[in-house]
Parts: sequence; structure tokens; C-alpha cells
Amino acid sequence: MVAVGDEQSRGYQLDGGRQLWQADADGRCHTDVGTSAAGQLVTVDGCAGAAAVEFRDAATGALASRWRPPGAGPELVVTPVGCRSPRSECRGLRTAGPGDDAGRGWLVGGGAPVAAPALDDANSQLDGEDVVGTTGGVLIGRSARTGEELWRRADLGPVRIIAVQPGRVQLLTEAKDLVTLNPTTGAERSRFPLEVGRDGIAWEPGLAYAADGYVAVERLREPVDPDADDQRYFLMSEPVALAAT
Repeated sequence: MVAVGDEQSRGYQLDGGRQLWQADADGRCHTDVGTSAAGQLVTVDGCAGAAAVEFRDAATGALASRWRPPGAGPELVVTPVGCRSPRSECRGLRTAGPGDDAGRGWLVGGGAPVAAPALDDANSQLDGEDVVGTTGGVLIGRSARTGEELWRRADLGPVRIIAVQPGRVQLLTEAKDLVTLNPTTGAERSRFPLEVGRDGIAWEPGLAYAADGYVAVERLREPVDPDADDQRYFLMSEPVALAAT
């Protein structure tokens, strides 16, 4: 387990809680991104000049490498993608400058990041070597490495990609139908209304987590107010919907 703060990052052994390592960091010029599927802590460091992405061994704390995207400016914003949970065991990154709408997608593993053109779009999601995204209301599956189109679905209407897990991409339609597709082929695996009791569909999805065929989705009150207390922010009758897909 890795814990990060404004002044230090630390690694702990889960079995027993023994501290394994610690590394100093200046929170004013050092940003933690997440962890990679290859077992590295990914950070952005701009304390010694132009910002660079650092990859640190999560088990030992040793700095493995520093990397800058080709053509990057002095500042760098890095977003993890293809993660098992929001920022853990991620298989990709998206890099951009501050305030830039356009980004560049990369696959990350044990070596240097590899360009993944299909991940350039901020609306795209990664599952292994497959990328699923929306363009003009059409859902499209592409190869992560080449950007080649593999399939497209124009029959679902406006959808929101809420979660990705191995072999499954979960979508939510305007009618709050939870649709699960195979990210490699676009074939539909399941579809049903994501309803609980008599609450209806007057809610917005918040964070979602998916694993082993299950999906948990936060249900937020409309209109969503990020600054509200819990009773206003969540749909309190059932703040989280859990579905088997």
C-alpha cells in the first residue's frame, strides 16, 4: 500500500502494516497521479525545472525512471486511465498542458510509455488493448496502439461510460439503462434499468467501481451540488446502487 501527502510518500506492507520506505516530496511542485499495473507509483515532478513523470517502485520506493512526453511544455497535467480503481493499477496515462483540451494517450508498463492515439480523447476509456469512446453520440471501439476502428454502435443514443473492467465496459443511457458491452467486439452482454425501489430515474451517476462482473454506482440528487452536505448530495434512500452484469 502507498500513502501520499504534501511532504512525503510512504510504502507499507499490507500484512502487519510495516513501513517499507519513504520519500520526501514538495507538494507545491510534486503531484501524485496513481499506481500502474506494473507496480509503480506514478508522480509528476516539476521541482527541478520542466515537469516530468516519475515512475517509482511501489514496493521499495526506488526511482525507476523519469520521462517527458515529446514536445511537452514546462508544465504537465497527467490523468490516469484504464485503472482497476480510480487511481490504482492503471494501464494508461493521458498527458496535456494546463488548460489544454487536447491530450495525448499512453500505455504504461515496465518500460517507457507507448503512444496510444485512441486514448487522446478525454471521453475514451481503456480495457487492456481496447479503447472505447464516444464521438457525436456514436460509441466506437478502437485499438489502443494504432487507433484503428474495431466496431461502432449508433443504436444506443447518448450514453455515459461509467466503468470498465476486464472484458466489460459499462454504460448508462439517458433512461438509466445499465448496458454492458464487450469492449473488443461491441457485442451486448446485458441490459436492464438501473432502478432501486420506487426512486425512478431522476438522479445523476457519481463515482462508479466495477469488479468481477459487479458495478457499484453512486446516485446523486439533481441538480448535482458538489459543495452540499451528504443528505443533499446523495439520493439518501439508496445512495449506492449495486448491480450484477
